[in-house]
Amino acid sequence: MSKAFYFTDPECKGVELYWDRDRADWGWMHGQVEMSTLFLDPKAFLHEHLTEAVAAPNFGEAVVGHVHLAGGDISSARDF
Repeated sequence: MSKAFYFTDPECKGVELYWDRDRADWGWMHGQVEMSTLFLDPKAFLHEHLTEAVAAPNFGEAVVGHVHLAGGDISSARDF
C-alpha cells in the first residue's frame, strides 16, 4: 500500500517518511490487500523520484499525515 523509510533524526526521534501507492497498483488476494516488508534502497529511491519539481520550495505535494507523541511523564504530557 505504501513505500516507507524509518530513521532517527539528529535529535534521536524516530521518523517515518512514506508515500502511498496508487490503489490501482495494490495487489489483492482473497479480498485482502497483499502486503510485504521489503527492502527499499533509499539512495535509489531518491535518485529515481527526487526531481527539480519535487525539490521546489513547496516540496511538491508533501503533507504531514499524522504525528505520534510519546511522553515519559504523564503530568508533563498533560501540561504539554
